[in-house]
Amino acid sequence: MEQTSFKTQSEDNEGNQQQNQGNNKGNSQYASPKKRTRLNKKERKEIKKQQNVKEGKTDQKKPPKAQEIQYEPVLKEMITLPNVIEETNGITIMTYNLLAQSLCKRQLFPNCGDALKWKNRRPRLIKEIFHYLPDIGCFQEMDELNYNDTFKPEFEKSGYDTLFYKGDNKQHGCCIAWKKSKFTKLKESTLDFDKIGAPTMITNCIGIIVALGILNRKEDKGVVIGTTHLYWRPQSMYERTRQCLILYQRLLKVNEEFNFPAFLAGDFNSTPQDPIYQLMVSKSKLNEEQISILENSMRAFGEESSEGDNVPSTPVTNKDSEEVTIEQSKISSQSLSVTEARTLQSHPLRSQQTQIQSSQLEQSQSLSSPPLKPQLESLSTLLSNFGKLPKCLSLYGQNYHLIDSENIEHSEPKITNHGIFFKGTLDYIFFVFNQKEGYVNDIDGEIKNDNQYNNNNNNVKVTKLLKLPREEEFGSTCLPNYKFNSDHICLMVEVGIE
Repeated sequence: MEQTSFKTQSEDNEGNQQQNQGNNKGNSQYASPKKRTRLNKKERKEIKKQQNVKEGKTDQKKPPKAQEIQYEPVLKEMITLPNVIEETNGITIMTYNLLAQSLCKRQLFPNCGDALKWKNRRPRLIKEIFHYLPDIGCFQEMDELNYNDTFKPEFEKSGYDTLFYKGDNKQHGCCIAWKKSKFTKLKESTLDFDKIGAPTMITNCIGIIVALGILNRKEDKGVVIGTTHLYWRPQSMYERTRQCLILYQRLLKVNEEFNFPAFLAGDFNSTPQDPIYQLMVSKSKLNEEQISILENSMRAFGEESSEGDNVPSTPVTNKDSEEVTIEQSKISSQSLSVTEARTLQSHPLRSQQTQIQSSQLEQSQSLSSPPLKPQLESLSTLLSNFGKLPKCLSLYGQNYHLIDSENIEHSEPKITNHGIFFKGTLDYIFFVFNQKEGYVNDIDGEIKNDNQYNNNNNNVKVTKLLKLPREEEFGSTCLPNYKFNSDHICLMVEVGIE
């Protein structure tokens, strides 16, 4: 007889409960606290995913960020001048406005992207400078922070000594570096232009001069070299000229002790057609427009002009009429173009934007640097003092046509600064003639040929120039970019000193 098994109700309930517990071990209510948290996150994520599907949203992951391409900086060749027969063991001199990182405002460099960031500019600047390895380097817009953290250690590691100096209220300044294997420093001099004479306003602009003795020479040989970054404000041509005169005079004073060949290199914030350039390189008098520009810029910053006392608006050439006064419109005491306000007046569309930025600059500076109302030196006195000085030669202006005649304008290379509002030449390396000998013309024997000069019984011969990029190489936007590391380009000459 078949036996049937019967369970009590309590036994049956107990069995079902055990089975349900076994089946539900994976459910969150029976999981440990940590596991329960993970499960809750997954559940929420799944719910959100289903909701996105209903709403027509895709749940695609964002593509990984493309790796940034680190281009190599553009490196040019030192070209031997065609009339140099023998290679000489010359001295190379560089000038380079580095573009201070403290001045890199995104609105002023709108198309530069991440090339503007210091982490990207830093390695390329270092590579560029130490590719050329100048015997003497003159640098402008070097941040004090970056000098201490980057440039000074890198220069010391490569066998250089340095001198850095800046204005009281600036984050950036100028630096001269020289190879310790070739030179010994004999003397240094620093200048605060605001503290000498009667400035038209507080500019915090400075100059540096060093006298360097050349090592391993039987006779006492050396160089005296100065660098500066003259005041930026477009309408302040008088102040810029005053600063240049002070640096010029101090350079000659320092050199009285040594009688070495003397050089001035830097960012003069002046085009080849501006009064400063003409006063430095030419014995001829300034034209009426240049004198008018100086006269109208003599008032202290903030003073209103009298009726009919506007700066002339007629550009010198058609090319100049395309230039806008601001080199890079860098906010707060920054390096700007100095082609005078006449170009602004002749270009209303560009001038509107420039005037807004200029107003911001003036308001910003007026808060920290109130205008001065000094008893200014008369213009006739300023010009007379300049006339007493020996003349200079721009070493690129005198020789660059020998290696790249198509990249010349007004005797100088076409572009050393490529900004958003300005493209042109602001940077120079000048050779300064002796106080007594001066510079008259070829007949007097001062210039033996295109590239050989006599000064203080020293024959100075330009043997090589760094070839500069042409306009089409810069690209369609302002600098810097991944090929050019500053809004300026560097210049370098090689000179033989006998």
